[in-house]
Amino acid sequence: HDELDVRIKQRTAELRETNDALRAEAVERTHAEAALHLQSAALTATANAVVITDRDGSIVWVNPAFIGLTGYSVAEAVGKNPRDLVKSGKEERAVYQNLWETILAGRVWHGELINRRKDGSLYSEEQTITPVREVNGEITHFIAIKMDLAERKRAEAALRESEERYRLFFENNPLPMWLHDLDTLR
Repeated sequence: HDELDVRIKQRTAELRETNDALRAEAVERTHAEAALHLQSAALTATANAVVITDRDGSIVWVNPAFIGLTGYSVAEAVGKNPRDLVKSGKEERAVYQNLWETILAGRVWHGELINRRKDGSLYSEEQTITPVREVNGEITHFIAIKMDLAERKRAEAALRESEERYRLFFENNPLPMWLHDLDTLR
């Protein structure tokens, strides 16, 4: 009878230990799933276009900002190479060669490109492409962050135009002029 009680207590202890381990694993899994959900939500919500490709350059995922920037739907983009969708032909071949050499070597590429939307219109973008590695260091994917430069280009053009008008105004005015600080009158 005592031997049976000992076995029951040992088995109960083993079951408690297993149960505790399963609970800990469930908590860990819940935290991991929450982290993955947050990462996915962040990539989806970001204002800049995000494209994830496999090592060969085929698109495996795009966010809504990519759809808004290019006009291509998820179904039209996934499985395609970005060059088949957005390459404008305005860049030298050497630009793309440098891009691929850089990312295949495991380094981050950063630059500006002129690309084409689905409707054929061109746009400038600043792009950063980062290699994604497995635990063993092998590059398996690339993630590209694309920022539309249209607003920046408009602002830069407006600033140049304003500076030119200001310069011409002072250079071509026949009357004497000076500038002074309203606070100090200097």
